[in-house]
Amino acid sequence: SESLVLQSQKAEALTHGLRALELSPKKSCCSAHVGHLYWDMNEKAKAEEYFLRTVEMDPKNEECLACLVAYHQELGDLAEHQDLLRKLLFCRPHDEELKTFIRETQEQ
Repeated sequence: SESLVLQSQKAEALTHGLRALELSPKKSCCSAHVGHLYWDMNEKAKAEEYFLRTVEMDPKNEECLACLVAYHQELGDLAEHQDLLRKLLFCRPHDEELKTFIRETQEQ
């Protein structure tokens, strides 16, 4: 079926992504790619590991920060969620919508 083909393609992409990361461990784009593949495969705990690794190398990686924010919100880990939101705001200092969201979540 179509979903089996898609799963197979994702698994193959993950194999290639992990290999690329093995060859270039300091490239944040490789780590981000692996994180997104795990995210798409709904393996969010594994994705988090690679997103954190990416953000450590590239603190302004908004895409990975946004995924981490969503993941920690889903987990209900509010302290980490707030910390990640502040890091995201650092990347988007003029994002009024994000500032409002942060204020609203702090008040909860």
